[in-house]
Amino acid sequence: MVTGPARGTHTGTPLKTLKGDVPAQGNPFVIDGMSWLRFKDGKFVEARINEDTLGLLIQIGAIPVPGGGAPPAQLTNEQKLGMVGRYFGELD
Repeated sequence: MVTGPARGTHTGTPLKTLKGDVPAQGNPFVIDGMSWLRFKDGKFVEARINEDTLGLLIQIGAIPVPGGGAPPAQLTNEQKLGMVGRYFGELD
């Protein structure tokens, strides 16, 4: 298992989401995640990856922050649930 932050900048091709493509705007992001890697006979054969996708979508501007402005450094679980509900509610 590997854990830790991933850092990057959203550049290049658009990120594909359920609501459509999110064009790259050069927004930086930092997300936490973990990966379970399986090796067999010395070769990498499987990966299961869990990452903070909501945090990524907020930081690159795919999901607007309620009230506008920059995303807060830390969202509560209640705030995250509300944002996810709004995001998927708009897909109907």
